[in-house]
Amino acid sequence: MSFTTCLLVGGKGSRLGTLASGSPKCLMPIHGIPFLKLLIHKLFWEGCTELILVTGHLSEVIEEFVAANFAERKITIVTESTGTGKALLAATQVSTQHYDILCINGDTLLDIQYDQVVRYHRQTNPVATIVTTASHGLPDVGAIQIDRNNRVIGFREKVAFETPESNFLQLAINCGCYCFNLKYVKEFIENNGGVSLERDILPKLVQTAEVLSFNYTNSALLDFGTPDRLKTLPAKFPIIEINRIFHVGLL
Repeated sequence: MSFTTCLLVGGKGSRLGTLASGSPKCLMPIHGIPFLKLLIHKLFWEGCTELILVTGHLSEVIEEFVAANFAERKITIVTESTGTGKALLAATQVSTQHYDILCINGDTLLDIQYDQVVRYHRQTNPVATIVTTASHGLPDVGAIQIDRNNRVIGFREKVAFETPESNFLQLAINCGCYCFNLKYVKEFIENNGGVSLERDILPKLVQTAEVLSFNYTNSALLDFGTPDRLKTLPAKFPIIEINRIFHVGLL
């Protein structure tokens, strides 16, 4: 299976403070290896044939890194610093493939096979698929409502789990990984505007089109955008797990 990926790597990493000084967040080292290098390797291993990096902060550093490490790969770099929604739109405008596009955050470590997300999206054929995980033990801010047919029906903040009166089955957490019908989402963003993918575009999209949840049952999920999370990352993901997740051999 082949697919196109939009990788969002434009964040400033301001929550990391001096740890990200002079370096994009996506290049933070994991057991000595820049995270972006691991992620790009994983994507191509699992079937990505066209990768679009949408940069913003310190874009020139990312461009130099990619040129030095992945010159043989089909990677397009575009710069869009006004938000994740605009970043996705920029990717759809340069993609050479016109069916679907996988979109993932460049600062989140997921123990998932991305080709499985694309396969699920193509088999079920919604306008969008959101990778979610149960919100047990995770913050409920920005929780996603999912109905009994696995359809995303809304977004809520700080709400409890299902009650007898609820019209949804469960709440879930957004994992920062999506698959979109490329043509539809491109036209939707162009017609409806919106800067943020999470705050502006997705809440509008679920009101007018079918958006499904891909249930990510593995507990290995880490957004390493804060010093504390970055510090705990080696313990949560020892080298043997990094080897398995990213199809590499660091030992």
